[in-house]
Amino acid sequence: MYSTVRDLWRWRGELLAGRVLGEKATNEIFAIRPFGYSFGWHVGRTNPTQLRTFLASDYDAQPAPNSANLLLASHSGDLPGFHSCMTLFLDRTWTVILLDNHDSKSLPNLAAEIINALLTRTPEARSTSAP
Repeated sequence: MYSTVRDLWRWRGELLAGRVLGEKATNEIFAIRPFGYSFGWHVGRTNPTQLRTFLASDYDAQPAPNSANLLLASHSGDLPGFHSCMTLFLDRTWTVILLDNHDSKSLPNLAAEIINALLTRTPEARSTSAP
């Protein structure tokens, strides 16, 4: 399969707008479920301290902390030599899409670093949007 970050960005927009599966199905996909696993996505609440653990797993190994103020959906995958990680803020403020062609398996850690950097930016810098 061949894809780019731009392809995934467009797919994300269509999915969140309900134009891929319909609004009802999209709401079901991104609903919080027991153990955080929802139709292939890890959906749940976390905080900046637990973000790396949240992104490194496909499900919740423990309940969300009381300070969990981030509502996220994350999906990652790999084939030999290729890895991907997409993390959506379900309030639609940010999306982090990462692709690599190296067997490092470190994309969830990199996504956590990017998100934590976004969370600590000044309010003026936060108004800048991506693609």
